[in-house]
Amino acid sequence: MIYKVVKGPKAVEGDPCNLFETLINQYAKEGWRYHSMETITQTDKGGCLKQPTATNMYMLIFEKDE
Repeated sequence: MIYKVVKGPKAVEGDPCNLFETLINQYAKEGWRYHSMETITQTDKGGCLKQPTATNMYMLIFEKDE
C-alpha cells in the first residue's frame, strides 16, 4: 500500500463539502482511494516584536495498492 498526502485549501469560498468532494473525485480518477482527512497545527515562531501564530492545515490522505 502506498499513500499520498494532499494539502487542503487554506480558504474556501462557497460550500467546503463541494470543494473536498471535487478533490477526492479528482484523485479517485487517478486510482487513489480516500483514506482520511487530518489537521495539523503549524506554528510560526514570530520575531522580536511579533507573537508566535498558529495556523491549522488540512491534509487529505489517499491510498492505493503498489
